Amino acid sequence: MILETSGEIRKVEVHGKDRNEIWSVTADGETFRLRIEPLGRGMFWVQDEGRGDTLHVATEGSMVHVFWRGRTYRLVQGAPGGSLPQTAKPGSIVAPMPGTVIEVKVESGQSVTKGQALVVIEAMKMENVVRAPQDGRVHKVSVCRADRVTPGTVLLEFE
Repeated sequence: MILETSGEIRKVEVHGKDRNEIWSVTADGETFRLRIEPLGRGMFWVQDEGRGDTLHVATEGSMVHVFWRGRTYRLVQGAPGGSLPQTAKPGSIVAPMPGTVIEVKVESGQSVTKGQALVVIEAMKMENVVRAPQDGRVHKVSVCRADRVTPGTVLLEFE
């Protein structure tokens, strides 16, 4: 599979799980051991070296959108060298799943720190906070309260 995030392309291999239900996943040559438990439709609890977080998944054709730890990822099934979907320009933060924007916590020109809440999206009666993947400055906010978004909708852009 191919993993795309913020314009960066990475190769990902899922090796399967062992008898203790631990998944082995390799990304760019680095192997991770993850415990993954389903929580409900499109939601999973993922533990990585003792740290646990909720992971949200939405599918669109052969593409899988993943939102985890404040970042949006796209998994494209297939061999490297295949065509990739059109992506937002680097520095864009996109909606990880379909839903409704219920709060925009930043404005254009504002400085933000890694992990800071940027936008809150309600999906399946749950609030999902989209967080800054890095320190930076917001260049443009592209959504407002009550906007409906789909996976890949640009929420805001960093400078």
